[in-house]
Amino acid sequence: MERKIALVVAFCLAFLAGAASSAIADETQIYILHFKNGMSMRCDAIWRGLDDYAWCRKSGSVQGFPVTDLDMRKTFEIQPAVNQLVNKSEASFNRGDWDAAIAEASGAIALDPRTKLPSPFGQEPMRTR
Repeated sequence: MERKIALVVAFCLAFLAGAASSAIADETQIYILHFKNGMSMRCDAIWRGLDDYAWCRKSGSVQGFPVTDLDMRKTFEIQPAVNQLVNKSEASFNRGDWDAAIAEASGAIALDPRTKLPSPFGQEPMRTR
């Protein structure tokens, strides 16, 4: 049981480190288009536009997707709630309130367990033999 708790704490701290890795930004914003077929796409920004399309800006390009192909609730309601919990968790982490940080990070994970967050290491760690 203690090992399980230690693993959960380590995971939550790694989650927070990924969210806190941007020293310049005040808040973490994760923009993901969620498709009805289970696929997802990370974007720099998303918005709902004209003619029943949702738009994704990624690396300077903009692409539109029919809203009939998207899980609009997950994209535009759940993801902002995840962002809010990540930001609260980051603030608790910075205050040293570990219990609140873990609870808020766990809440974000519970809302959307499939969201892939940036690695806290900035890139995939090197593998050694």
